[in-house]
Amino acid sequence: MIPSDAQHNWTGNYTVESPTELRLYGSSMGGIWFNSSPNGGTWNGYVSTNVQGGDPTVVKVGASSYLMVHAGAPNANLVAEPMTSPTLRVLPTPASGSMTVHSSISSEGRLLVFDASGHVVLDEAFQQTATLDARIWSAGCYTARVVLPEGVCQARFIIERSH
Repeated sequence: MIPSDAQHNWTGNYTVESPTELRLYGSSMGGIWFNSSPNGGTWNGYVSTNVQGGDPTVVKVGASSYLMVHAGAPNANLVAEPMTSPTLRVLPTPASGSMTVHSSISSEGRLLVFDASGHVVLDEAFQQTATLDARIWSAGCYTARVVLPEGVCQARFIIERSH
């Protein structure tokens, strides 16, 4: 008989760890675990894998290497994705002199400015507001990108020269 309780879901798969050890991988609110047995009848106890998710399938691919496929984690992982506007503003645009880059997020991060060819023309520390001198760049379209712990935001701006 396999010992079970309300916290451990035995939906998973058996994996032959060695000639003397059979493992069953399952999941619980605490994440994915395994339980091992020398014979399929006596089980040694739950061991956490420190992986969040559910319904695991595990294949042993080397002496101490495993491939695990499982349903997604119950909690979102941090991913740097573009935030929605208006989290970053560059004013004025078009600009010919001084301009201000302002983010609605006050965290410390990096400010990168790209020209129309995608080349980085500025890379500096940033915290909510920066003043840029448009006179150092050629006329054209640029992208300001701010990389913060909360994500990435960007805005386009134009530099023009008066005739």
